Amino acid sequence: MLSRQILVRVILVALAAAALMGVAAVFAPSTAVGQMVLSALVVVGAAAALLPVGGSGSTERVGAVQVVWTGYVLVLAALALVYVWTKGTMGAIPIGTMTLSWGGMGLVAFLLAMRALKAWSERPWPLQHRIALYGAVFGFGVGMPAVVMLEALPAQQLAVELYWAVIVGSGLAAMNANGLRPSRWHSPRRLDRIIAMAGMAATVLGVIAWVAQSLHRLGPRISGGFAVAEAMPDPALLTFGVAMGAAATAAALWSVMRPLGLAGAMGWLAPTASALTLGLGMVLTMATVDWLRYAAGEDLLWRIGAAVAILDASVLLAAAVAIRIRGSVRGTDAYTSPVEAMAAKCPRCRSAMHLVPGENHCRHCGLAILIGFRDDRCPQCEYDLRSSNAGGCAECGRVRQASAVALLASGAEAGAVDSAA
Repeated sequence: MLSRQILVRVILVALAAAALMGVAAVFAPSTAVGQMVLSALVVVGAAAALLPVGGSGSTERVGAVQVVWTGYVLVLAALALVYVWTKGTMGAIPIGTMTLSWGGMGLVAFLLAMRALKAWSERPWPLQHRIALYGAVFGFGVGMPAVVMLEALPAQQLAVELYWAVIVGSGLAAMNANGLRPSRWHSPRRLDRIIAMAGMAATVLGVIAWVAQSLHRLGPRISGGFAVAEAMPDPALLTFGVAMGAAATAAALWSVMRPLGLAGAMGWLAPTASALTLGLGMVLTMATVDWLRYAAGEDLLWRIGAAVAILDASVLLAAAVAIRIRGSVRGTDAYTSPVEAMAAKCPRCRSAMHLVPGENHCRHCGLAILIGFRDDRCPQCEYDLRSSNAGGCAECGRVRQASAVALLASGAEAGAVDSAA
């Protein structure tokens, strides 16, 4: 894996070369100098894109995310350099289309599969990771070559739409599958499972409607050429697809937000966002039917849809802020550090006390208090440790804080501080 120091040096050298060649182009303009300037800028962009995954040492572990992202960036940079020097074509190979397809379609597929790549070494993979990874691989592996090979043919647009159907469908299905798995903060209930399964079913039906609509609309042009106009959308397929897409999105929001364990008033954000999204889908479905029937949608429906969309966006933004605030608190060292003492009052004389793990004595009334701390849930990753007797977290490896009562029973000295990470 390339180190960050090497990447920074490459950026500096490439920037210097681009500057010198740019100055030379001012006094002696030529195509070759311009191509060299563009080539240097491509190298700068590639090195900058690799900085986030660059290594800091030779012993650092290389993950699947780093390997895949490095390969993606290097291939994209190579295609961009070939495009610069061949001016977009190399014989019968459409370099321009290949570069754009690799860059755009590959980036979307990588983002879809990124969480699965981060958990590459974990087995077995949860269902949502398998769906996302397989969908990204299939969509990009089939869609990108099809778009390149169908260059300048009517079927190219169909290939692009099928690619997006697979990518969007895989993303929604993975989000819904997330609601079937217990998280660090939430165990799915029957309602959660029903909504997740219904969302996955709606996703499949929505993708089928999407593909059928694309075939219906682009079929005449594929068989007759660019001179033939596209067919009008099928009203039934379009209405059904919009309704299924809205239902799948609403269920996906529920399945993603519920496992995050927002409590109190924040706990209503997930059902509110799902209800608003479902309502927005119903309004859009009615507006679509109205538009297809009268060739001009009812203005009131679109106004209602805009109002619901604003409310939905506000709720989602509030949920993002709440999750961010909770994550910033849970991620601090003070939160994950072992508990070594606590302030309390003596239950007999109500005097203030400073309690440490082990046996403590009230200095006023002499009451002996035996206290212990134990991690029943990992403070670092929130993994449930209640059914485990291990000394560390099975999820993140953090050393588990043991019970002082158990330590005393085994002969430990009173007041001993528990072991911690």
